[in-house]
Amino acid sequence: MGVYATDAAAAWCGGYTWDDDNGTANLKCSLLLGSDVPVVPTSSSTSDRCAKMTTVKAFADLAAALNTAWANVTNTLYTNLIAATDAQAALEKTWLQAWYEQQYWAALKTHLTTSDSGLTATSANTNAATARTETLKLADSGTADDLTVSGAEAFTAGANTSLTNATEQLATLQAATTSAAAAVAALGTRITRSTTQIAELLTLASGDSSAPGELDDAAVLRTAEHSDYTNDGTNGDPKGEAVLAAEELAAANAAVAAAAGADPEGPLRLARTQAQQTWTAAQGTASDAEGALTAALSGAVLVDLRATVVSDKADWDAAQGTLDDLVVAVAGAEDAVTNAQDALDAAVLACQIKAYDAYRTTLEEALVQRADDLKAIKALMATELKVPAPGTAGARCEKALSNGTYRPARGEMTCAEGLCCGAARVWMEAGTTADAAWRTVETCQSAEATTYSFQPPRAPMATTMPSKVDVDFVCIEGAKKLAAAASAVAAAVYMLA
Repeated sequence: MGVYATDAAAAWCGGYTWDDDNGTANLKCSLLLGSDVPVVPTSSSTSDRCAKMTTVKAFADLAAALNTAWANVTNTLYTNLIAATDAQAALEKTWLQAWYEQQYWAALKTHLTTSDSGLTATSANTNAATARTETLKLADSGTADDLTVSGAEAFTAGANTSLTNATEQLATLQAATTSAAAAVAALGTRITRSTTQIAELLTLASGDSSAPGELDDAAVLRTAEHSDYTNDGTNGDPKGEAVLAAEELAAANAAVAAAAGADPEGPLRLARTQAQQTWTAAQGTASDAEGALTAALSGAVLVDLRATVVSDKADWDAAQGTLDDLVVAVAGAEDAVTNAQDALDAAVLACQIKAYDAYRTTLEEALVQRADDLKAIKALMATELKVPAPGTAGARCEKALSNGTYRPARGEMTCAEGLCCGAARVWMEAGTTADAAWRTVETCQSAEATTYSFQPPRAPMATTMPSKVDVDFVCIEGAKKLAAAASAVAAAVYMLA
């Protein structure tokens, strides 16, 4: 019984059935997922076996929990084991380096202090002396020579110091490398973001006229607006606002320009000068009138003047009354004109509404009629598109152009038994001229037929087919046979001559 711990919560193996009578037809096995209740075999047999395991689900849940805990513990122990193994390997490497160095110096010392038994006494003494010298040299306390113990130890200490420094530098470089890698990763992220932003900007401003972006469309629109704004009108288009404003500014400056040399004053300045002159002249006239009035009053009687004023006021009042009456008449006339215009506008609007209603009614009727006509045309086309089978009566039998493909020639088997492939000339109109051109129609017809009923094409949107036209018909194959017979007769006559 297998237990799938990683999937026990979703599906587990509970009850099962099997048949072990070794019969091919009765070999059965039913593993159940998510159930403790066994399934009875589909066919009864004395060798049936059935088991019910009600603890499988609980066991599967515990196995799943154990599998999760084991994975967590195994991962932690594996990580710690890797770290401890790396540390132990470093210690063993350092120990082996020290052991090899110690073995080297021990072997060297043995070689220098041991006499060779094969040498003579003198040689032995010399070797011993040399060994003693070397031994003394090894025992030298100086550190300048790395062949002495003190020098080698000093060299080893220096090497260890250098190794420590190098290790620290390596750690520093590794930290710097890690920092640089982080900076590179951050820079890569920024570059990726920049690439995405550039891609988005390229979709906005692609520079491709066949697929412009939003900024391209905006640039085209702004360029067109700027061209319209600065257009000087030389290309036939209206002048732009900037050109019109510049021209208005020049005209305004010219209007107030002062006289310079042969150039006269501007219109506004000239009008101001003329108005000033008129004002000055009017002041003189007023002054003269005042003097004349003073002179006139010097000998006038006040009573006579008052009577004249009263008389003139009466005339003024009469004229004012007449003016008031005219003003009232004008106001009445304006009201009448306004009322007439309102009536005209109402009549025009009513006429337009009536005309539009009539147009919509006519349009709706035309649309309904068009839909009905299209249905009728569709039904008519179903009949028109029925083409006779090749070789039957009415089927077309024109020989297509070969175009160098060597299509088979038209022969006696083109049309069925009793029919022939014949030609009919159908005259057509050209504009308003009748029988200005013709078309040749070749069809399979009875060998005795002399006419062909040609069906003219239906006019656009026409719901009925036009009447058929009877035209002359002659068998092409009969003409061929007649020509062949004539040739045979001519040949026979020639042979008898």
